[in-house]
Amino acid sequence: MDSKTYEKEINLTDSSDKLSQLEVKYLGRNGVINDLLKKIKDIPSDEKKDYGQKVNKLKTSIKRLIEVKKKELASRTFKVGKERIIFLNSRLNDIKEAITKQDLRDLQQDGAILIKEIKGRKKRLRKKKKRTTGNVRKMVKTRKQDYVKLTRKLRKYIKELRKNGKLSLIEFRDIRKKIRNKNFKSESQLKIYLKGLRK
Repeated sequence: MDSKTYEKEINLTDSSDKLSQLEVKYLGRNGVINDLLKKIKDIPSDEKKDYGQKVNKLKTSIKRLIEVKKKELASRTFKVGKERIIFLNSRLNDIKEAITKQDLRDLQQDGAILIKEIKGRKKRLRKKKKRTTGNVRKMVKTRKQDYVKLTRKLRKYIKELRKNGKLSLIEFRDIRKKIRNKNFKSESQLKIYLKGLRK
């Protein structure tokens, strides 16, 4: 039996009713699997074991595909991921008989079909602080004060360097211009720049 045939049939099924029909067709008393097992008497003795194993493997594969498809159809009914659907082993025969969506809902209410809870903590939504006019003014004022302090500090530093002859007039003016344009975020950044000039 070609595995692609039953795989295609099962995968293309779009209802529990059609899936139940396929289950009977392949796994029922007069189904394909039982027909294959009946033929074992016609198989040579030395090949019977291998033949029987292949048929059982095929049966297991069909059962697994049908269960996966049943979970997929159940996930559509309950609108959850199929990995969250659990079928109780003790109620598989009842689930097997389910044909309609209502049958599945009844089985879920009866506890034969379980739906796993989503793990993980819920994200806490942080409230964003609204920027009031007062807050914005404070921020602007603080930034301005920081800029003035840093500018004075840097200018004083290069003034000392110029006084001690460590900076030429051209370098002094160029660096002063860079300070005004906020090229340096700190005194250490300025010192690194000056070291580069001396290389």
